[in-house]
Amino acid sequence: MCVCMHVCVCMCVCVCVHQVIHDQGIIHNDLKPENFVCKGCNLRLIDFGISARIEAEHTSIERDVRCGTLNYMAPETIEATGDNDLYKV
Repeated sequence: MCVCMHVCVCMCVCVCVHQVIHDQGIIHNDLKPENFVCKGCNLRLIDFGISARIEAEHTSIERDVRCGTLNYMAPETIEATGDNDLYKV
């Protein structure tokens, strides 16, 4: 498998893992490559230290302070423009 295809497969799996936690009502708040680890043949998302629960009728959460790893945060959360869906996966 070429490197480009391998990266695409990994990204698809990461998005699927992310969707599973969202389906459980959890917002991770710190998605970055270091928080995805392989255990055997399974990809796991770790470090839920700043995660939050989201109610079923809501689509986003608001925080009083910014949290997450700066290099992986969406620009609109850093710039506080109010539009939090510009870079949605």
